Amino acid sequence: SIGNYNFGYDDGHAYGGSFRKESGDALGNKIGSYGLRDADGRIRIVNYIADADGFRVDIKTNEPGVEPTDPASTTINKDFTILADAPVVAVTYAVPPLVQHDLRKQAFIVRGYPF
Repeated sequence: SIGNYNFGYDDGHAYGGSFRKESGDALGNKIGSYGLRDADGRIRIVNYIADADGFRVDIKTNEPGVEPTDPASTTINKDFTILADAPVVAVTYAVPPLVQHDLRKQAFIVRGYPF
């Protein structure tokens, strides 16, 4: 169908490698994954979806020191509270007074070389 696509690669090597695959449709929806493999067996895979609901990811890894917690005091994919609309406040701007100069009353001196 027009606008649909599909691509991918996997450059697996003995020392590691990277991979990616993605597909999309004419409406702009995308689904795919990409990742890295290290020679020591560590792997990171990022599965993602981008559609009318936004961009969402699911990350899988066996890297050391990675725990299923929210890093750096962030909250990821948690419920949120809808706040009441903020009150409407009238905005006023201070505009400086208009100053006009009559250039006909000014003398311009044009000097020749050397200045």
